[in-house]
Amino acid sequence: MTQPPYRPPQHPPGHYYGPYGPPPKKPMGAGAIVAIVIGSLVGAIVLIGVLNAAFGDDKAKPRATPTTRPATSAPTLKAVEKTSPLATKPAGYADGDYIIGEDIPPGTYQTPGAQAGAFEFCMVSTKPTADSVMPQLKSANKDERIIITIKAEDGVLSISGCEPLTRRK
Repeated sequence: MTQPPYRPPQHPPGHYYGPYGPPPKKPMGAGAIVAIVIGSLVGAIVLIGVLNAAFGDDKAKPRATPTTRPATSAPTLKAVEKTSPLATKPAGYADGDYIIGEDIPPGTYQTPGAQAGAFEFCMVSTKPTADSVMPQLKSANKDERIIITIKAEDGVLSISGCEPLTRRK
């Protein structure tokens, strides 16, 4: 019996490395590994903050409510005063959603930055009611000030993770 002729193994074009195999791969440097880890953590924190602001549970967020008079035991003939939420001047606006023009007046506001905590990330954004108005999104870390100017067209102002928002003078 005769044997078929010897045929060397077939390699795809450009992939034949000779008898020693492919060249060794260089290991990744320590600086590259640190950059990838830090970038991934920062990206995850930003993503969590954006998703929380966009899809957070509205029931869990405090909402500005108008002040009401306490009930008295004896009926009185005095008229009950109605106060609008804009007439009362709060010390600041905490986390939550506020309708501009009803819950919070238009103007320029500021916050000293994020509240102390695990993430220390603060975000203030608007959700316009008109298609012609662009939303605003401002974010900061601890001790980074945010200044935002809101107009009635901005619709709803959302505050998340910030120290109280106060009106600038």
